[in-house]
Amino acid sequence: MKKTNLVVNISFSTSLERSNAHFLIQRSPDATRFTEIGRVTGAGDSDVPQHYTFTDEHPAQGLNFYRLQQVDFNGEFSYSPVVSVLFGKAGDIRLSPMPVNERLQVSLDTPLADEARWELFDMAGRLLRSGTLEAETAGFDLDVASLTEGSYVLRLVSGQQVMTKQFQK
Repeated sequence: MKKTNLVVNISFSTSLERSNAHFLIQRSPDATRFTEIGRVTGAGDSDVPQHYTFTDEHPAQGLNFYRLQQVDFNGEFSYSPVVSVLFGKAGDIRLSPMPVNERLQVSLDTPLADEARWELFDMAGRLLRSGTLEAETAGFDLDVASLTEGSYVLRLVSGQQVMTKQFQK
């Protein structure tokens, strides 16, 4: 298996919590056999929105399926819907030039079937910018001149499909 520095950033929120001990982050290669890859402590009881993040530092190449298992202090639990991330599959997203100075050119092998959302993250998982793309889009340019030097992740979300690619400034 090829070593990579790419990661999958997982973020989720709750509107309120009752007896929430923790969340188990689970990953699967086939959406049926899930393995725990991490744990995030819950807020217990909260009437205000809570925001959580987790970084999968070792995603598998290709399609990864993720879900959350929310566990109460008494052991009761529930699952989130399953989402998929297409990770590192060669040719799905091409970014150039590398490293980039002012404008990042994003090219897709196949045009998007549906409207999509693009998101730009720093390596700490903070969302820096986002926007939408129309269906049938096969490429676009992103102005990155104001970013400081470093590593960033571009994520495209179209329906349940998520594509990610890291780039350097």
